Amino acid sequence: MKQKRFIFLWLVALSNIAIYSQSTFVNYNYNFTEGKGTLDINLNKTKGSDPKEEYKYFYNKENSPFYIKPSFESHFGSGTKTSENNIQFEAESFIKKKLSFKATEIKGFQQTIQYNIVSPEFSSDKDFVMSQILGKIGFTYYQWMLEKGSIGNVNFILSLNYNYGVNIIENKNEEISRIVISPSLNWDFGWTSPIKNKTNPVFLNKGFYRFSFGANYIHYNFLEQDERVTSNESINYIKINFKFFLIEHLGLNFEYKNGSMSPNFEDIDVTSIGLALKL
Repeated sequence: MKQKRFIFLWLVALSNIAIYSQSTFVNYNYNFTEGKGTLDINLNKTKGSDPKEEYKYFYNKENSPFYIKPSFESHFGSGTKTSENNIQFEAESFIKKKLSFKATEIKGFQQTIQYNIVSPEFSSDKDFVMSQILGKIGFTYYQWMLEKGSIGNVNFILSLNYNYGVNIIENKNEEISRIVISPSLNWDFGWTSPIKNKTNPVFLNKGFYRFSFGANYIHYNFLEQDERVTSNESINYIKINFKFFLIEHLGLNFEYKNGSMSPNFEDIDVTSIGLALKL
């Protein structure tokens, strides 16, 4: 009951920031693997390709490099291999630094690095039978590239973190630690509106891209693991999706997922299609 109350309070807090964060997605997919539906919710978790589009922060004072960013992520499915079936909350605390690129002049090229400082994370399976409390330390590297004509953006992210904490199953704790490596690539692009002037085409609304491609890979390397969950020394997870936005906030989502994700590490292998709502 305490865990469910905790989840509810976090949802209330995060729902208040959802409408202000550019990176809030709700996906409902129908998977072809088992003919069942899945629901994915992502609040303030995955940054878009445009470096000008910011997350929403709990703490971010002007001229200070220190940030605290809350996030929520959940995946629910009714099949046996269709969804991660997990819930994750995080209060990511970090120092962010902009990097300079002096080798050549590249329009729109930006780099930043954030040093993660013992960021607390809570995760659970969808039924709250298993829960996990972790702290992480490490870094995340961001790189953006604006395409010619400002109708597209490419975003590359690489994170390397050390996690330490406990698994809680039936009120019995087990210490766990692992190294997590996660590279990801996002590419948002679109097209011009009907050309009235061939030398000066009129673009779609700024910041609105018709297409979005994403690829995310996670590698878990366990130093200490709970044998009640898995005995594997390492586990991989990959997700590839392609979104076509019919209008600015609603699109079609084509997705493939394979592997398993913390904390329950259920094996999934699914190809799906559905609706994507961007708030």
